[in-house]
Amino acid sequence: MSRKSFAHAALCAVFAGLAGCASAPRPASTTLYYPQAPDEPRLQLLATYSAASDLGGRRSALRDFVVGKQPEKPIVKPYGFDLWQERIYLCDTALAALVVLDLERGDLRYLTGAGPSRLIKPINLAIDRDGTKYVADTGRGAVLILDAEDRYAGELAREGGMKPADVAIAGDLLFVADLQNRRVGVWDKKRREYLRSIPAEGDSSAEARLYSPVNLALDREGNLYVSDLGAFRVQKYDPAGRYLRSFGTLGSGPGQLVRPKGIDLDEQGRLYVVDAATELVQIFDPQGNLLLFFGEPREDGSGLSLPAKVRISRELVPRFRHLAAPSFALEYLVFVSSQYGDRKLSVFGFGHLQ
Repeated sequence: MSRKSFAHAALCAVFAGLAGCASAPRPASTTLYYPQAPDEPRLQLLATYSAASDLGGRRSALRDFVVGKQPEKPIVKPYGFDLWQERIYLCDTALAALVVLDLERGDLRYLTGAGPSRLIKPINLAIDRDGTKYVADTGRGAVLILDAEDRYAGELAREGGMKPADVAIAGDLLFVADLQNRRVGVWDKKRREYLRSIPAEGDSSAEARLYSPVNLALDREGNLYVSDLGAFRVQKYDPAGRYLRSFGTLGSGPGQLVRPKGIDLDEQGRLYVVDAATELVQIFDPQGNLLLFFGEPREDGSGLSLPAKVRISRELVPRFRHLAAPSFALEYLVFVSSQYGDRKLSVFGFGHLQ
């Protein structure tokens, strides 16, 4: 090879290695719909993630040649997660880290923190519109605050202690599920001050009581939903913290719950509830009627495996639309984390046949 040809080839390799990393998610290895035929499908499994390689990013041959191939970065034991722009922030309790999946770049990185920002047991997080992250760390007994650049920005800690399990954001208010005090704490987001609790301190009624509040969600009217692991139900409170109703009863049948964990709501007010024991997600209408369930274990291993969290997104539909069947009109996405198995994060498309 001439010196000119060699220089040209080297430049090509450099530009190939530095080219934009826009990626496309890898499709799920199994085409799977819920509910099963002959019922009309409403959900399709689109993609799954368990490691950096699942993001579909382009490897750099030049980088591999210079520094050697880097070891695979896995997701080990995820629990809660949230979405911001085109990134997914997963709380990995085994790694004591936030696992950041960048869908645009097609890469994965770990955030562990150091010193005052060191993560011990991050279990859930909520991300504000400006990118501020509120991480419920049960090991620290506090909510760690990271800014849009993932830098330490402080923490929320309550005198007398708390065991935060989840965080939800509503305007200038933060809601923190507190396992230690068996309540949801309401905080002033700007002043970072504790304001009150849900249920209210004087409310001891059995229907309003919380036993093990583990996950939170808010609807468009500002009503708060609390997944209560100790009472096998999801509680609904109005913006003032007054009890409104419950979803689910103890049992493994349709519409019943055994280990309710992650919850979220779609634009129609339908409530999605993860049940870790039955390993599925149930969908309830606003009146508490069961509409559909999905994700249960299957012989081919394509179901959920100890699921923990559910999140709904319309914003990310364009990135996954090409994975939907041509006859399936995609309306929004449903993300579900699993603590075990080889599908640590599953992406379902909700829609209908055209």
